[in-house]
Amino acid sequence: PPSSRRAPPARPPGATAPPPPDHRLSPARAPPDARRYDFFKLRLLKLGLSDGLLCQTLASFGAGFVAAAASTPVDRAKTLLMTRGAEYGGNMVSCLLKIAQDDGLAGLYRGFLATWMRIGPWAFLFFVCFEQFRNALNGLQALLEKPKAK
Repeated sequence: PPSSRRAPPARPPGATAPPPPDHRLSPARAPPDARRYDFFKLRLLKLGLSDGLLCQTLASFGAGFVAAAASTPVDRAKTLLMTRGAEYGGNMVSCLLKIAQDDGLAGLYRGFLATWMRIGPWAFLFFVCFEQFRNALNGLQALLEKPKAK
């Protein structure tokens, strides 16, 4: 019986296969997470800031800053590998080393501001909305658990 699977389309002559995804670097490219947010929020609370919109905003932008700082070198290397792979050694580690050797540490962070401007607002919306929803649900739960007077 004929197979229902279709053969993949043929590549034109000279075309190369895309590189396989490298999941080992996924943690470096993770979005801001609750651990980073909590770290900044607890530090701000210890400094005397009240747990309000200002504290949540500063903590979320701090978490976004750390996420951008961790992911920018990996994004830069990935971009260079995709555009000029052979020139940069063909793998992530040799690419990062070549960038640091040629351009210094600042070369690894080229594009940091654009990355932070992408991650920062996302982190702000995510964590502030999370805090507001959590507060609303806690208030609703308190109302539902309140004993009714007879």
